[in-house]
Amino acid sequence: MQWAACPEDSAARRNVAWKNEELCEDCVKEHSKGPIIYDRDKAFETCSQPDLGYLHEFYMTNPKLAPIQEMLPLFSFAKTESFKDILIPLPRVMQDEEPDITWGFGRRFDSLFYQADLGGELKSSQILRGSSKYRLLELFVGNHASGDVATVVVGEPLADFRYERVKVSEANKVGPLKVGLQGGDGCEGDYCKLAKQLYGTDDEEAEPLEYRYIVVLDDADGPSKKFMRTLRSKSVPFVSTIFRTWYTERLQPWLHYVPIDPRFQSLHTTYLFFTGTEDRQTINGVDTNMQARTKDGEYIAQQGQKWADQVLQQKDMEVYLFRLLLEWGG
Repeated sequence: MQWAACPEDSAARRNVAWKNEELCEDCVKEHSKGPIIYDRDKAFETCSQPDLGYLHEFYMTNPKLAPIQEMLPLFSFAKTESFKDILIPLPRVMQDEEPDITWGFGRRFDSLFYQADLGGELKSSQILRGSSKYRLLELFVGNHASGDVATVVVGEPLADFRYERVKVSEANKVGPLKVGLQGGDGCEGDYCKLAKQLYGTDDEEAEPLEYRYIVVLDDADGPSKKFMRTLRSKSVPFVSTIFRTWYTERLQPWLHYVPIDPRFQSLHTTYLFFTGTEDRQTINGVDTNMQARTKDGEYIAQQGQKWADQVLQQKDMEVYLFRLLLEWGG
C-alpha cells in the first residue's frame, strides 16, 4: 500500500519483483559512487528504488492506523520521500535516552556492533527473509554467508585503491565484529523458532557504546529510537535509513554520521576503511595492508556529538515547533 503514494510512472509503481540476493544496479546508481552513498537526497527517493519493497520491513507490514482519505495536513515525526507529512519533533522520541558512557573513543572496542532485538512477534517468512535486521544477521552470522560476495576497498595509499570481490565469509574475518540477536522470550511461533535456530540468541543485552562503530537500522515504522543516543555519544553511527525527520537536513553524512545503503553492499568497504586491514586476515590470499583511519572515525564521532549538543536540544525542538505552528496557524 505504501507504494501507492508514489507517482504512477515511477519504478516502484511498476511493481517489479526482485530477488533479495541480487543487487539492483539501477536502484543505486543515482545516489552511489561504487558501493558508497554520495548523494543522500537521492538515496531518500524510494519511489525510484522498487527493490526496497523486498528489503525493508516498512513495506512488508500493514500500517497501525487506517489510511486517511481526506485532504488534511498530517503531522508526524518521520516519513518516506513519497509521503507529504509535515515533520515535527517529538520530545519523547528525542529525549528518552540514557547518557553516553564515560569511555573515550580510544578505549572503546575497535569493532563493528549490531545487536538485533527479536521482539515479541515475527509474522511472516518475508520479514525473516527481507527485513533489514535479519538480512544484516544473515550477512554476518548466517549459515549461507559463504555463498555471497562483498566488495572491499584495498590498496595503499588511498589514491591507489581498487575494489576486490571476496566471499562474505572471508570478508567477515578481516575486521572484528560483535553482531547477534537478543531477546525473544515472548516470541512464539515457527518463524521465531527459526530465527533463533539460524542466528542464536545472546544471553543479555550488550552496551552498544562500548564499541566504536555502531550499526543503526530503521524500525519497521520509522527511524531507530537508538539513533539519537548513538549520535550524542563518542561512537560512530553507521546509519541505514529510508526515513526523513525534522532534523535530517541539520545533519551531514560523512561529517556527523556514516551513511549505509539499506542493501548493505557498502558495509564491509566502509567499515574496513576505518579499521584498516593491516596485520589482519588476508583478502583473497593477499595482505592488502590498508592502514586504519581511526582518527577519521574519532573525528566523525566528535563532530556528531558536538553538533547534536548545539542544534538538537530541547530548545531547538521548541523553536522549530513554534515556527511551524505559526506558519500553519497564520
